[in-house]
Amino acid sequence: MTTLSWDRDGGQYPHMRTKGVRGGRGQIIAVTCSACGRVTDIPWCPFDRVERNLWQRGFSNPGNAKTIICPACAEQRKGAAAVKRKDDEKDKRELTPGQKRAAFCRIKAKEGPTTMTPTTNVQPLKAVAPRQATTEDRRRILDALEEHYDVGRKCYRGKTDDAVLADLLKVPRAWVAEVRDLVFGPNVNEVRVDAPKRIDELSAQYDVLAKDLMTQAERFMAAADLCDKALVELAALKAGLAA
Repeated sequence: MTTLSWDRDGGQYPHMRTKGVRGGRGQIIAVTCSACGRVTDIPWCPFDRVERNLWQRGFSNPGNAKTIICPACAEQRKGAAAVKRKDDEKDKRELTPGQKRAAFCRIKAKEGPTTMTPTTNVQPLKAVAPRQATTEDRRRILDALEEHYDVGRKCYRGKTDDAVLADLLKVPRAWVAEVRDLVFGPNVNEVRVDAPKRIDELSAQYDVLAKDLMTQAERFMAAADLCDKALVELAALKAGLAA
């Protein structure tokens, strides 16, 4: 077996090995889960498509060179996290308005009369965890990126960008940016890439046209001077004949 090297950043995947198929017909990639040690065989593919292949199969953290989690362990962790969130919410359940008033009255009865105005206990707002992308969401984003992103030029085709693609797929922009950064390239499009070249072309064209316009203007002024001189001479000749 041979350790795969990731040629994009020079790192290695110690949890992935290539091995031959029985009968000598090609190779497969054996992926070892960092959590449970389970080995999953996937079809061999070029290094630049390994992360995409793992992502589509439901592996968690495919871009990390040290750890990778199989789909079963990933689902198990999500379930455990959900249970923990429910327990935390149960422990932090707020009292009803009636219970709060009763508790306040009991405390004031023990403390005795006071002139101080009771303060309102303001509870901090609970943060809502953002929705996570599913395997189907990632597959839709990958398919759309393959259609609208020019891998050779490292840019979107036309005027497309992360925001346009996210609006087209009805998903958060951050999901599109995450997949694009991982598999494709920067968030630029052909308009931005070609703009400097087009600016140079238009500037050169303007210089040529401006120079030609000045030449034509000089010729026009010279012709106008000749016309004026001809009119003066013509008037003098007519005056001489009339006398």
